[in-house]
Amino acid sequence: MGNRIAIFLLGVLLVPALAGCLARQAEVRSEPLWVVSRSQRPLQIRWVKEISTSTDAVYNPAPLTAVKEFLVGKEPVRFERPYSVHVDRRERIFVSDPDSHRVHVFDPERREYRVIRPQNGVGLVSPLGLASDDADHLYITDSATGWIYRYHVDEDRLERLPSQKLKRPTGIVFDTYLRRLFVVDTLSHQVVVMDPEGKVLYRIGRRGDGAGEFNYPTDITMDKCGRIVVNDTLNSRIQVLTPAGKFLLSFGGVGAEPGSFLRAKGVAADSSGAMYVSDAITDTVQVFDFRGRHVASFGQSGSRPGEFWMPTGVHIDQDDRLYIVDSYNKRIQIFEGLSMDPLEARSEK
Repeated sequence: MGNRIAIFLLGVLLVPALAGCLARQAEVRSEPLWVVSRSQRPLQIRWVKEISTSTDAVYNPAPLTAVKEFLVGKEPVRFERPYSVHVDRRERIFVSDPDSHRVHVFDPERREYRVIRPQNGVGLVSPLGLASDDADHLYITDSATGWIYRYHVDEDRLERLPSQKLKRPTGIVFDTYLRRLFVVDTLSHQVVVMDPEGKVLYRIGRRGDGAGEFNYPTDITMDKCGRIVVNDTLNSRIQVLTPAGKFLLSFGGVGAEPGSFLRAKGVAADSSGAMYVSDAITDTVQVFDFRGRHVASFGQSGSRPGEFWMPTGVHIDQDDRLYIVDSYNKRIQIFEGLSMDPLEARSEK
């Protein structure tokens, strides 16, 4: 008993020093990361934090609690190979982790972490894409089973939509105006459009390299103008279409230079209409304006803040915070503070 009390008191004495050390580390690691675009206009982006365990996003124990948990050896849950990240309007963070057959749920408001578990014979095998609707339901694509799932977050209840089984569903986005789900079916080389109950309404595209055609697409997002933005991965380009499937524009090409892609993975759009695309081969994130013109790139191979190892999913929340899945570093990196409007050139002739 005496040894335990001594260890506990030592822990209490160490807490202020540890807290100060962590604060200094946080101060250093939150320094702005500077990015220079091809046109030499500076873009300032600030690294905020990373999420790699169950405690990083929602749990900040009191000092005595932290010491107690250290002494009893409580281990946080870690990602195995995260793929996608999504943040809903209530700032809950969801991370798909196909290698562990899980979706991680972080609820900062409730200071709660949990995983979506099998229920009544319904479970996830390879969850990839994530999207939420205006009723705060989470939609999940399962690339192994071909099904779309709906998760009732407040009820902790998972159900499979009675939709047509897809070949390999990956990216997904919900259009709150039209109340439709847009699902990338990679092996069908299409975007499948469904109602919220999973009824297939129509399909967009076919295999090919022409306008509105796809070659193993993987991800999709929707910008503030209601355009759907599709990562046409093996065509090494991004295509922008109307919700009805009318082709508007495309950009990209095969290559490692700015404006081109080797293996584009995630795509997201911010409130100004700028589009962010991750590349899992070059370990970079590129920024394009509303017209698809390259304006900036950031990132390189590594494990420090702002560096990546095969980045995949990209998400931008309602406050324009940028979330990037750093897949093989097993973490989510969060950035904020864009100081240049990538759409400045939109008014140029």
